[in-house]
Amino acid sequence: MSSKTENQAGKVQAESGVVIIDGPDAVALSMTPEAAAKMGKRMIDAAGEAVAHPETKEKRRRP
Repeated sequence: MSSKTENQAGKVQAESGVVIIDGPDAVALSMTPEAAAKMGKRMIDAAGEAVAHPETKEKRRRP
C-alpha cells in the first residue's frame, strides 16, 4: 500500500450494471451496485470522522 495520502478524488461511472472506480496511480475497481453503495457510505462516514478529529498527516498514514 502506498504511504502517500491522496488529495484528488477518483472517477466513478456506471457501465452495464457495474460500478467502475478509476483512482490515482492506475488503481481500478469494478463493483456490484450493492458493494459500491456500501463502500460509498463507509467512505462518507470515515471522511466525516477524519474531519471531526484531524490529526497530523503522519498519524493518518497507515503502514
